[in-house]
Amino acid sequence: SLVVPAISVTMALSSPKSTFIRAREVLCGLPVVSHPDSYFVWLPLDEESRADRLANALMERRISVSTAEPFCVSATIPQALRIALGSVPFDSLRPALLSVRDAVEYEQYR
Repeated sequence: SLVVPAISVTMALSSPKSTFIRAREVLCGLPVVSHPDSYFVWLPLDEESRADRLANALMERRISVSTAEPFCVSATIPQALRIALGSVPFDSLRPALLSVRDAVEYEQYR
């Protein structure tokens, strides 16, 4: 059987902390909430913004994000987006994060 050294896998992946820091820089000005060791961030939206509308607009751009609804355990669902950071290289993730930032800023000023 083929044995792949663990070091090659470790080197191929960015650390969660560095990915989080870089993502926060791209999303500058937006309220990013996450643990530095996590491969996802939450992006709370202002009162007028709708997470479902933003998620649909981003899906039209072939960018998949989640709303808070599937993760919510209360009757009141917060308007927020959950953005996964660990599934693609940061060079591919950066343009998607820029599109998320643009979509959120556009939604805020509708």
